[in-house]
Amino acid sequence: VSVFTLGTMRFLHGWDEPHDHLPEESIENAHAVLQTAFESGINLIETARGYGKSERLLGRVLPQLPWKRSEYLVMSKAPPTQTAGEMRAFVEESLTHMGLDRLDMFALHGLNNQERCDLAIKKGGCLEALEKMRDEGLIGAVGFSTHAPLPLLLSMLSTKAFGFVNLHYYTFRPGNRAAIDLAESLGMGVFI
Repeated sequence: VSVFTLGTMRFLHGWDEPHDHLPEESIENAHAVLQTAFESGINLIETARGYGKSERLLGRVLPQLPWKRSEYLVMSKAPPTQTAGEMRAFVEESLTHMGLDRLDMFALHGLNNQERCDLAIKKGGCLEALEKMRDEGLIGAVGFSTHAPLPLLLSMLSTKAFGFVNLHYYTFRPGNRAAIDLAESLGMGVFI
């Protein structure tokens, strides 16, 4: 994974409704952004179910670019669901939108409070669905993204249920250093 990755939350007109309508201007913007990223050495594209048109734009543009699928990684995210079936439907929908048969990484999105964390790891729920899809080869590593307070973040990392975490850590938010250290000790990947 390249040190810098490409988040695709902000494609031009990417949030405009309806999300299945892809204006030519948006397609051109996504093409230019992806081409520039790949030419700059970025090899991980990050999106999410909730990022408006992002997955659909990726599905439209990626086949137009000269890079082989083996030359880049794709990660998507979705919020935790009540049932395993709902999560499976989310992942399958993401794959369809992007025209892919596999996602390299998938994250449970926004594990920001105890309720969402409990939902994420409940027995027979969405995490087990992701683990099953990983075993089937539909997705690779399973992780989570979070804005949670440090004690909850450390608790989620300590479950050892995830392969990576996407968190905030920078000059104005240095407090998550302990989470990065714990993730490193557990052999987890960290996205900032």
